[in-house]
Amino acid sequence: MLVLLTPFADATAGGHTWVSLAMLYLTVSAALVISPNKLASLKIIAIASVGSLLWTCSKSIPYEPFHTPIFQCIANGSIILFLATTAWLMLRHILFTEADHNTICGAICVYLLIGVVFALLFLTCLEVDPTGISFGHVIKNNTGEKERLSQLIYFSMCSLTTVGYGDIVPVARFTRTLAWLEAVTGQLYLAILVARLVGLQIARITLKQAERLEKEREQTHEPISKHR
Repeated sequence: MLVLLTPFADATAGGHTWVSLAMLYLTVSAALVISPNKLASLKIIAIASVGSLLWTCSKSIPYEPFHTPIFQCIANGSIILFLATTAWLMLRHILFTEADHNTICGAICVYLLIGVVFALLFLTCLEVDPTGISFGHVIKNNTGEKERLSQLIYFSMCSLTTVGYGDIVPVARFTRTLAWLEAVTGQLYLAILVARLVGLQIARITLKQAERLEKEREQTHEPISKHR
């Protein structure tokens, strides 16, 4: 929902900041819920704190050293590290739990997080090479970063789902590599996830059938083979 609200937040004063903070809060909460132990929780809090501090300094504080390409890349990298860590924890939790509606919702969240991570990677590439992506007639390459981020999220989701409208085009070697890597990641994620969820569902049904047969055998004191 917050990803969907990003384009509308860019049109309001302070909206982008509030959406970013809300997304950070929800992501930290999700990561803490599924963290395996207290040490992992502390690491998540530390990464999120450093990332949010650097991100706030690079986007909101009018201090020239905070707006250099190097600092921008470091700030983006800290948020990317946090989101990637959260996505990995969620994915590991999803792949080893029963397939239910919570698992499906978590899988969708991981899919969207992958798109946001790649959008931030594209944004980092533009800090190094502002001409690495051609926005065509959508926006100018020298437009503000907030509008660029919303457009990059759009481009990232199109690449992740292999839609490819062609209105935003990667032209540099590194951005092109990121684009096809994201497309491959999106397809592999869906294929592996569907196979895993189907396998979990079949395993759960098989286990229930085995438990039912075991109960019937205990009640009748007959071999399981007679009940098949």
